[in-house]
Amino acid sequence: MIRTNIGKVLGLVCLAVGISLIGVGCKGDSESTKGPAAKQAGSEAGAKAEGGEKLTGSVKIDGSSTVYPISEAVAEEFRTVQPDVRPIVGISGTGGGMKKFIAGEIDICDASRAMKEKEATACKEKGIEFIELSVAFDGLAVIANPKNTWCDCLTVGQLKELW
Repeated sequence: MIRTNIGKVLGLVCLAVGISLIGVGCKGDSESTKGPAAKQAGSEAGAKAEGGEKLTGSVKIDGSSTVYPISEAVAEEFRTVQPDVRPIVGISGTGGGMKKFIAGEIDICDASRAMKEKEATACKEKGIEFIELSVAFDGLAVIANPKNTWCDCLTVGQLKELW
């Protein structure tokens, strides 16, 4: 999952759909937009809609290592559309990315889980508006060694208890 400030999402979503990926960008459209890249980034579609303006600055993305390859691919494509915007994609884990997002250190948080209620509350308390976009679903294979002597079958509920 990727989280971002509402005012920043529209531009790059258009680009991502165009390249069969989904992503979020940073385009500040109002005084209330918050985050490091406010009013600095967007997509080709956003630039055309605003008279072909070229954007500058950076978009900071961090969080889940699972979502990282998607964000990196979208960032590469975005660089071809807006070469003066520098997407910075990092990996600090979902929790680390969420902390940075709430602190206003990054524009986009890659998350491999839903936002926790306390994280959403912290964002609201700081005036950070966000939306949640599902961009992929993790797959998990559970395999038992054929030599094991105790496991014939496990339910999803039992697996949840284990982890």
